[in-house]
Amino acid sequence: MKKTLTILALGASVAFACTKTVGTLEIANSTFLALKGAVNGSAYLTITQTGDAGDKLLRAHCDASERMEIHDHITDPATKAKKMVEIKSLDIPGKKDGCWLFTCWFAKSQPVEFVKGGKHLMLMGLKPGASELKEVNVTLVFEKAGDVVITFNAENADGTNAASATCEHHKH
Repeated sequence: MKKTLTILALGASVAFACTKTVGTLEIANSTFLALKGAVNGSAYLTITQTGDAGDKLLRAHCDASERMEIHDHITDPATKAKKMVEIKSLDIPGKKDGCWLFTCWFAKSQPVEFVKGGKHLMLMGLKPGASELKEVNVTLVFEKAGDVVITFNAENADGTNAASATCEHHKH
């Protein structure tokens, strides 16, 4: 019942936000941005490991680009400027990761958010017509969960949803 209410609350707060559960992973708010004439695009989502043990996002790919990379923004200590860097894999912590003794009883899942100006997936080398797509299927490859295909809805430059609210996923 609690999980149903959470999913309903997410749906009410963001009309196009879909939550998919695959095993103990919850994947929500999957959108992508591919502007007309752009060489690269970006994709955003939230991944939550609801199980006790964590997982690791190893890579991602989709048919709308030549390749995808996991990126983050870091602050250069010398210049204090933010810069984008590729990261080879990303830990998705489980509920019991980082807890100690009695604190494990109260441990909660910590979502990993992919947002503008932070962690995100880069669609490198957008293919012709990518900016016209309303949705793309992205395969997220996890160390434990394996391949998880998620439908990412297109996002307009102003951040509004360009696609209908569809939520599809497949586990291979």
